[in-house]
Amino acid sequence: MGSAILNRGKYKDFAGGFTLLEVMIAVAILSISLVALLGAQSHSLSLTTEAQFNTTAAMLAQEKIAEVEAGLIPCRDDQGDYGEEFLGYKWSMRVSTLSLQAFPGSGTLDRTMCKVELSIAQTAGTFNYTTTYYSQERRAGEQVDMP
Repeated sequence: MGSAILNRGKYKDFAGGFTLLEVMIAVAILSISLVALLGAQSHSLSLTTEAQFNTTAAMLAQEKIAEVEAGLIPCRDDQGDYGEEFLGYKWSMRVSTLSLQAFPGSGTLDRTMCKVELSIAQTAGTFNYTTTYYSQERRAGEQVDMP
C-alpha cells in the first residue's frame, strides 16, 4: 500500500501529454467534421451530374425541334433514342392540334397550330427534361424560310 502512495506522488507533477478523454473528444469532433464534408462532396457530385444532364438534354431537345421544323421528321406522336452518339438518352414527342377559331383576329391564320411536348430522359429514369414548342403545321412540299 505504501508503494501505491509513492507512485501516485511520483507522477503528481507530470503534466505532459493528453488524457484519454481529451483524445476521444478530439476524435469525435474530427469524425463529425469529416462526415459533414463527405456529405457535402456527395451532394456536389449529384448536382454536377444533374447539371450535365440538363445541359445535354436542352441541346438534344433543340436538335429534335430543328428536325421537326426542317421537315426531317414528321410532326406526330413519336419516340426513340439518340443511338450510340448519346447512349442512355431517349426522347418522346406528343403532338396536339390547337384550335384558334375562338380567339379574336385568328381569322387571318390559314393553318392550324401544333403544340409539341418533347421529353428527354435517361434510360435509367433518373432525370427528365420536358419542353413545349408551338408551331404552325406545314403544308406538303412547303419550303422552310431561312433568315
